[in-house]
Amino acid sequence: VTTIDFKPLFKKNIYFVHLGNKQNSSQSVENYKRNIVSNSQMVEEISVLSRVVSSAKSLLDFDKALAEHERIIASLIGEQRAQERYFSDFNGQIKSLGAWGGDFVMATSQNDPKEVFKYFQNKGLQTILTYDDMVL
Repeated sequence: VTTIDFKPLFKKNIYFVHLGNKQNSSQSVENYKRNIVSNSQMVEEISVLSRVVSSAKSLLDFDKALAEHERIIASLIGEQRAQERYFSDFNGQIKSLGAWGGDFVMATSQNDPKEVFKYFQNKGLQTILTYDDMVL
């Protein structure tokens, strides 16, 4: 584990949205253990993507890495991506956080913040936090 000082230039485009779906983390881990089919190549791909996400200089690079990371994890655990399941019409990228389909997702968008907030509120979600609201 390596700590980083993550303050991207595009932080104004990052949001955290509470889905209201509290997942049982221990149950999620058990499901993961039962269903996981991984190999060293996938582990390396995820590690590379994690480094790309943490050092991305542009929102485009950040989003591409998030999408690929989600695709790999979804295939490993046999679940549909949160973006496909809940937000297929969202103009941006959605990344599951915590237990898959659980409490929060991270959303990125180049849209005006008012549009982003309105989109999620129209989906019945009320807790939408900016990067600066969420990160200390």
